Formats: sequence, structure tokens, C-alpha cells
Amino acid sequence: MNLQHERIAALCAQLKLDCVATDWAPLAQRTAAADSSMADFLEQLLQAELGAREERKRQVLTKLAALPGVKAACSERTSMRREAAPHQIWPVQQQQRKVGSSMS
Repeated sequence: MNLQHERIAALCAQLKLDCVATDWAPLAQRTAAADSSMADFLEQLLQAELGAREERKRQVLTKLAALPGVKAACSERTSMRREAAPHQIWPVQQQQRKVGSSMS
């Protein structure tokens, strides 16, 4: 890798342009071979960066949306409440009220 490639990689890292850092060199070669303009090169490079960011965003949102541990814990507590008879819950609720009012 030459010095210019290293500077470009460093600038891309600072700007958080991960896809640009990896895709610019091969894309520049394809653009030169196709005799395309610099504007075409820039447009394709920015489209690649945008696509990579959207894919990362989708992956993060998918990972965050799948919360089986939290859902399982909530459903266990709900099922425990359903299993308890009303006469078991009522005294506990009254005790909590008494403790709360005596603290005021």
C-alpha cells in the first residue's frame, strides 16, 4: 500500500466511512477502465457507503428487536400472577399499603 492509500484509509477512519475505505480503490479502477467520469465514480462510491450503512442499521435494529430474555421473564411473572389465588395476593397488597402509609 502506498502513502496516499494510507492517508485515504486514515481519513476514512476519522470520518467513519468504512465502506469507502475498502471500496474506493477497486471502484476507481473500474471507473478508469470504463472511461467514466469522476462524478460517476463519486456517485457509485457514495451509493456503496449508503448501502453499507443501511445494512448495518438493519442488522442492529433486528438484533435489538429480538429480546427473548426480557419477553420470557415478563411472561413468567405474568403466569405466576395468574396462578396465585386472589386470597394470596390481597393480604400482600394490603401490607404494602400499610407500609407505604406508615412511611409518610
